[in-house]
Amino acid sequence: MVDRIDQLASKIRRYTGTQSYVDSATGVSQVGLQTQSIVDSLNEALQSLHAIIYNVAPGFFIKTDNIDVVLNTEQYTLPDDVYLVTSVLLVEYLYSTGNYIPLKKNAKNKRAPTNVTGIPYGYIQHYNKLLLNPLPSQSITDGLRVTYEYTIPEVDIRRGKISAYDSASNPTSITITENTGANLAFGSDGPPEYISVVDKDGTIQMDSIFVSSYSSSSGVLTVSVSASAGEAIAAGDYVVVGKYASSHPQIPIMCQQYLIDSAIYNIYNSIGHPALAGAAERLIASSKKVAENMADAQRDIFPIPRANDMVDIDYGI
Repeated sequence: MVDRIDQLASKIRRYTGTQSYVDSATGVSQVGLQTQSIVDSLNEALQSLHAIIYNVAPGFFIKTDNIDVVLNTEQYTLPDDVYLVTSVLLVEYLYSTGNYIPLKKNAKNKRAPTNVTGIPYGYIQHYNKLLLNPLPSQSITDGLRVTYEYTIPEVDIRRGKISAYDSASNPTSITITENTGANLAFGSDGPPEYISVVDKDGTIQMDSIFVSSYSSSSGVLTVSVSASAGEAIAAGDYVVVGKYASSHPQIPIMCQQYLIDSAIYNIYNSIGHPALAGAAERLIASSKKVAENMADAQRDIFPIPRANDMVDIDYGI
């Protein structure tokens, strides 16, 4: 598993000599690189990494999600983590129990009249919306199954550890502690607009949680969320900043060095460090290594042709 973000930040500080320290000659405390600057740099690196992997292994970041179908409703919103908003690979409709059938993607000028209902046979994609054609004549739980390329979650340090909440699946109040293995909450930036909740390994338990207020004295977040089925928070989970975020980069372990090299390059570039050229060389080498490894990992199995299909092969068994 890839290191936690605060652990990566500590490594980057050591590698770049940007830790906070007390000057032995003057006794004055020197401020190192701010954590948020490193987090921002790592998020930039994740975006670049996603592009590298997408170019050589476009089928790597694929997932499936279900959407409820509503009677006489044409429009359905895609999940928030669809890559580039529109990277949908397949849309299927539940015709009968357990029987999903692919829908045909239609051109935008083939939109069905809104007074026509029935069993959908196609859809139109309009940015982050799916328009069913024709309108469904019944409501079906998980009636649409959407397969798409997803975006790597943003990363953030642990801001607090959950000690209490009013509802596991639909919380409006979450209480966090700031000194039990977690970093201080939100610092001078104040409360964020959105948070996500993750477990100890960074697996997202609930995302897109809107924050309306935060009390630093009580540690209480007042929130609202439209949670998906199966999403739930628990005491001991952690809060991170971001609409769709994690405390651990959701990438293969082989890609961790790229994140470090990219962050170091960004730091050196921002301050005009004399070691910038060397950092650039290491970043290029890391990029090539990621591309080669991911291309190898995505190679499919190819059948070996037989000279005569009418003759069975004797395996000596």
